[in-house]
Amino acid sequence: MKATSGLPKPQHSLLLFAAIFIFLLGFFIAAHESGSGFVQIVGAVLFSMVLTNAVLSFFHLKSSSVTIISVPTDATTNQEFNIVLRGTKNTFLTLPDDEKNSFFFGDEEKEFSIKPSYCGLYQNAEFILSSSYPFGIIALQKKITCSFPNQVYVAPQELKTQETDRKIESITKEADFVYRNSNSGNLKSIVDYQPGDLLSSISWSKTAQTQQILVKTHEEQMGSLNCRIEISIPNISDLDAIEHYLGERLYMIIATMEKGFNVTLRARKSDSYTDFQISNKLQAKRLIASLVSQCID
Repeated sequence: MKATSGLPKPQHSLLLFAAIFIFLLGFFIAAHESGSGFVQIVGAVLFSMVLTNAVLSFFHLKSSSVTIISVPTDATTNQEFNIVLRGTKNTFLTLPDDEKNSFFFGDEEKEFSIKPSYCGLYQNAEFILSSSYPFGIIALQKKITCSFPNQVYVAPQELKTQETDRKIESITKEADFVYRNSNSGNLKSIVDYQPGDLLSSISWSKTAQTQQILVKTHEEQMGSLNCRIEISIPNISDLDAIEHYLGERLYMIIATMEKGFNVTLRARKSDSYTDFQISNKLQAKRLIASLVSQCID
């Protein structure tokens, strides 16, 4: 599936017609010179059928079209999703470099599955239409680009590695330290001391009573476990490397949210950056798909 544009004409049509015409003309001449009435009739019939097939296939294919009427909103790389297409002629539809095909019997709807290789925003797909109308002797084909009725957010697959787990632990520890040592707001509760807590947050009276070091938390702290994850997509042509990088970042965002943290995604581009507040898993996937499309475009 590619994000391409334009509607190419039938491929190699003039060259194919020339080759067919020369071949059949030679066959017709040979049949005529043979002096046999039967051979001449057979040659004329074959010549007419093949030439008619070639000409009608060209115009049949030229007037054929396919429209995508339904696609999902969200998808994941290397996982198939279904789209619904409507064809207008008796033609075969195939994906480039793929054996999957579907035949349209006139104006009807068909379901077709495609598998995106890379994440991003997809707005159209490229197909190959072929026709051998009316006798099935010669098949012509052309590439077409069909626009989606809506954008498809293709997110990378979540990629968990030892490095991502290490980064998550570091980020959450830092965020938890800030959370526990903010002395603003009304007193909320008393909790056990953890290494890194400020001495000013220790409740000395409760510590004296219990003989355990206890610290104070405040109202403004509760529910405000905030952390930031940065993403910087390099302008490189290695899409596999980008896919791997984004898969790691997506896993980090989702895993951090599942730990109860509010996540801010800082997207860097050149010397500037933009912060995005992430509230759920779907938003994270769509945001990453949008960012990578902006970068690659």
